Amino acid sequence: MKKLFLIAAITFQFYSCNTAKTIPSNVTISGHIENNQQYIGGARPPEELLEKLAIYYPSSEQLFYVRNSNNELITSFKTDSNGNYSLQLPNGTYGVFRQEKQEYKQSKTSKPKCDWVNIPDFTLTITEKQSDYSNQYTIDRNFCLEPIP
Repeated sequence: MKKLFLIAAITFQFYSCNTAKTIPSNVTISGHIENNQQYIGGARPPEELLEKLAIYYPSSEQLFYVRNSNNELITSFKTDSNGNYSLQLPNGTYGVFRQEKQEYKQSKTSKPKCDWVNIPDFTLTITEKQSDYSNQYTIDRNFCLEPIP
C-alpha cells in the first residue's frame, strides 16, 4: 500500500510540474510618441505644406491599440496632451496601431484584401531592462481606399 501511495505521489508531483502554466508578469513602461504625416493626396501641395507635414509633433490625446504577435488585441492606451503614456505589458514584441487603423471597417469602396490595417504604426519590444519607450511614426494614407485624384 505504501509503494502504491509513493508511486501515486511521485506521479502526481511529476505531472503537476510539467503542466503548471507560467503566468507572465507585467512590466510598467512609459514613453513619448510623436508623429508626422504623409501628404494624403490631390494636387501637389506647396513646398511649405510638405515641410510642415514632415515635422514630428507630440501625438497628444491619441488612442492606440496594442496587438500581440498573433494579431490579437491585448490592450489600449491614450497619450496625454504632451504625447506621454504609461501602461503595463508582459515581456514580448507588440504591434501598436492608431485608432483610425483599429476601427477601420472594410467598405464597398475599399480594395479587396487590403493589408493596411494589419501593418502596425510602430512596434514595442518589452524587456525587463528597459522602461522608457519613445517612438516616432508617420500617419500614412489608408491604402485600402482609392487614391484621391
